[in-house]
Amino acid sequence: MTQYLVKILREKSDQTLREVLTLVSYDIYNSCLVLHERSRAYRKALDVYNRRLVLNGKGPVPGEQFEMYNFYDPEFSSFLPLDMDRLFNP
Repeated sequence: MTQYLVKILREKSDQTLREVLTLVSYDIYNSCLVLHERSRAYRKALDVYNRRLVLNGKGPVPGEQFEMYNFYDPEFSSFLPLDMDRLFNP
């Protein structure tokens, strides 16, 4: 989350907490979509590879396990209620 927060604040630093959190959420979501797409492609390629191994009389390889289903909901934390319409001011 930190890398997205820094990127967003470098691009435009005068945003509300709500805007910042929304933009961070969008960036994380897009990153997760790319990660999931690559994970699916890897699993398909591994299945093809393992089928060839089995046809040649060898055992399949287990491969790596990648996260596929978790999306993240970023949030700010505070002991006091936050005014989400206030400008972000670290």
